[in-house]
This record gives sequence, C-alpha cells and structure tokens, in this order.
Amino acid sequence: MDWIDNNIAVGSLLDAEEVVTLMKKDVDLILDARLCFTHYPIVPIAEKIITHANFLRVLSENGARTLIHCVWGVDRTPFLAMVYYAGKYGVPYRDAYELVKSKRPATVYHPDWIAVLPALKS
Repeated sequence: MDWIDNNIAVGSLLDAEEVVTLMKKDVDLILDARLCFTHYPIVPIAEKIITHANFLRVLSENGARTLIHCVWGVDRTPFLAMVYYAGKYGVPYRDAYELVKSKRPATVYHPDWIAVLPALKS
C-alpha cells in the first residue's frame, strides 16, 4: 500500500484484505477500482472514473483515509488515483500520473486510457 497524499492510498487486493494493517494505518474505507473498467479488454469507463474520482475527492476533503485497490494495484488503481489527483490538485493527467508513479513505482502508464477522459477544466 502506497499513499498518494494524506488521504488516498493505492494497493492490491491483498492489501485490501489485510484488516489489521488497514486498522494500523487508519484506513476508513476501501474502494475497488475494478468497478470503473470493462472486464475484457480492460479499458476505463470514463463516466465511472470521473464519478469515483470526484467521490474520492469529497472523501479526502472530509478527512477520510481511503485505500483504492484492484487485483495487483499497478494499472487500474493508479489510473483512478491519477484522475483523483489531477482533479483535486488541478494538474494535468500526465503530471498526476508521474506523481502516482513516484509513490508507486510499479505503476504502468496507459496513454490510451487517458484519451477516453474528458479534458480537465481549469
């Protein structure tokens, strides 16, 4: 599990199942990023990504500590964290992706996934 900021962490399914660790790290909620993607081929569902990223932003602004996870935590989870971070901090998607990757080095960059998202509003 890797914290993107003070309130949002990214991790794997195994991280989400480690209840004692979650309690020690004061995690309040768990969000499954797989709900925001098609099954096969795996591509983001833009409306769901935006909705979940906005939800994460509201949770964060209210002090909730949330773990986002998928199976491995290297594709879908960092992607959702990137959209959350870009929206909350007003940075371009690519810059947000770099930040997420700096916190979770195993992150895989998917420029084709970014292409399905609406442009960020300034």
